Amino acid sequence: MSVKQFTMYILIAISSVLVTHLFLNFIHNDQQGATVLPSTINVKDWELPNNDSGIVIYTASWCSACSALKSYLNERDIKYANVDIEKVAGIKDKLNTNNLKKIPLIVINGTMIEGFDIKLLEDKLNLVSTNFN
Repeated sequence: MSVKQFTMYILIAISSVLVTHLFLNFIHNDQQGATVLPSTINVKDWELPNNDSGIVIYTASWCSACSALKSYLNERDIKYANVDIEKVAGIKDKLNTNNLKKIPLIVINGTMIEGFDIKLLEDKLNLVSTNFN
């Protein structure tokens, strides 16, 4: 192996490590950026009729935080209704009209959360469980 080839392998390895680090950092930051939305948004417009779970999530297939949220809920056998913003007509316009820029969008028992944060979600899930029991 020549010095040039060896140098190229080292650069590729370093690049791979950096890309992985940036990706993991992105996912971590994405999960920590959740916000409870103000009551100025009419939550009733975002709830679904005939949804016994009390939880609606608005997601997209390409969204890593959305996948993490669904995994989190599924692992705990928490029922929810999922709305794929890419597949349901008019949802993207509704999000833009309400200045909602981040997914997943979670509607839990009258509260809207933009983004995915495990601690915030667990706090809100406790509200759901006490209200439905």
